[in-house]
Amino acid sequence: MNLQLEQIAEKGAENLKALLHESADKIREAWESALAEAELQETAPRFRLNYQILISPDESKVEYQVSFSIRYKVSVEDELPDPSQPQFTFNKN
Repeated sequence: MNLQLEQIAEKGAENLKALLHESADKIREAWESALAEAELQETAPRFRLNYQILISPDESKVEYQVSFSIRYKVSVEDELPDPSQPQFTFNKN
């Protein structure tokens, strides 16, 4: 690995730890919310935590980002009527 990548990797590890520490309360809230939502929806919990390194060589900048989100999904299932099958309506008397 070249020297620049080595430096980015080392700084990246430090910054990841710092960003997670700094955002721990908010991440924990989002995590708990994901668990609660999954229980309500009767699905497996989904929580996304991303770490990204953005390099701008022309500006000699490196940006380190942590993002997290909860995936909400609500659905209803229904059957499609078969157009080749006639629908019968029975009168109740």
